[in-house]
Amino acid sequence: MNIEPLAIGKYSLTLYPIYDGGLSYSYHYWSLPDSYIDIPCFEIKKVHSEYKNIDYQIKWCCKELLEVIGISGGLILDARALENDYLPQLNTIFEEYRGREIPIVVICSELQKCKLSESETYLELAESLYEAFENLLIKLLHYDRIRKIPVIDENWLKENVNSISLPISKIQYQCYTWEILESIVGGYIKFIGAYGYGSDGDLDGLFIRLHIDKFFDRLKPEALIVDLQELEYNWGDALSVYPVKLIPEGSPIRIILKSNKLKAFTGVVRNEDIRVDLEESLTNLSEYIKAKKVPSHS
Repeated sequence: MNIEPLAIGKYSLTLYPIYDGGLSYSYHYWSLPDSYIDIPCFEIKKVHSEYKNIDYQIKWCCKELLEVIGISGGLILDARALENDYLPQLNTIFEEYRGREIPIVVICSELQKCKLSESETYLELAESLYEAFENLLIKLLHYDRIRKIPVIDENWLKENVNSISLPISKIQYQCYTWEILESIVGGYIKFIGAYGYGSDGDLDGLFIRLHIDKFFDRLKPEALIVDLQELEYNWGDALSVYPVKLIPEGSPIRIILKSNKLKAFTGVVRNEDIRVDLEESLTNLSEYIKAKKVPSHS
């Protein structure tokens, strides 16, 4: 991977990886019989303790899995490979699902169970996949997602497991930062590739939205630039380029488009956010943030 700074006029942008390789993991799911509900599972296989932001990676891997499979079946997290120090952070990771009738069941050892119980966890805990499935099905029955609990045993779980491969799109992305003031940075994310036409682009749209949200959530930049100049897009309802925490009009965000592609993005991008010159956008946003952060002496 190219880790050289990206030079844009007078600006030097630093590569910013969203993930830094802290986990080895797998995704899979089960389709309940006589039901439209799928139950996803995120299995942590190994934690590479030399890496940071493990909690962030768990959060966004699970979020991506739920977005792809659907939230109606809840989630099973196999955390038996997770070190005890990380366990209390699970309460924070899944806080957004609390109270939303989205059951989260964590598979853990007896020792891990005690550690989580010390943190007064609200998560459902189980010591095996079968027990986790039982607990989750009881919750789904309580939430009226299923009419009755299907007869499922350990053999059924082994024979009916489905693997899923993520990422869900062939679109590529690159993330960078640029310094605005000391300890204050802006974020720049660029997407490259072909966006499927119409509903064929639904997973591409989901991929783009999730990665903008991931980037914004981890970096928490004061300003954001989304570069779509190399995204081949004609039409598709699923495209959203605004992170959920930066929706209001007047937010410090710029969307960079090719001048001959402006019409294709009508209804997707607010007119006031569109720019065709990246360096000009870096300057405008930097000046905007500096004006807000540095008091005027005039």
